Amino acid sequence: MKGLILFLTILISMTSRAQQCATAMTEAKRLESMVTGVYYTSESDDFWTAFSSKEAITANTDEEIKRVLNGKIIDPDNETYEPTYRIENDSEAYKFLNWELDSLVHYASDDPEDDSPERFQKLINSIKEKYGKNIRLIQYGHGDGRSIFIGYHAIIMIMDNGCVFGLKVFTVWT
Repeated sequence: MKGLILFLTILISMTSRAQQCATAMTEAKRLESMVTGVYYTSESDDFWTAFSSKEAITANTDEEIKRVLNGKIIDPDNETYEPTYRIENDSEAYKFLNWELDSLVHYASDDPEDDSPERFQKLINSIKEKYGKNIRLIQYGHGDGRSIFIGYHAIIMIMDNGCVFGLKVFTVWT
């Protein structure tokens, strides 16, 4: 009987952990839907994609965030290279988002029916309203991350329960 109780306790714990970050992916998908079809303006012309951790962080540190994301931001083709992995603060995250908004405004000025800037501004407003300073910018790839970079940029948020989620985009700056 004790074995059965122990087994059920472990099973319930594993199920609970597996479901712990399901709401994080739901929230990431909500943000993704706000910018569906909006190009990220770099040489890659990629779209924003939702992702989330499968488990919560145990401490709010860069190392712990990197651990729980464990491959959620890396190249889907599993390229093997020595990457740059940098986590920036909320100020840098908003600076990156605003830079992207300015780029979208510039490119949309040629097409009066392009609503990308408005939709991207709504994304920024939604993130600011709901997460405020609790966001970060991650860069994962090759290069200095300023003028030359090939890899992913990701905007991440951390939920109250410690689950990490966000939007990522493949970037090529040469």
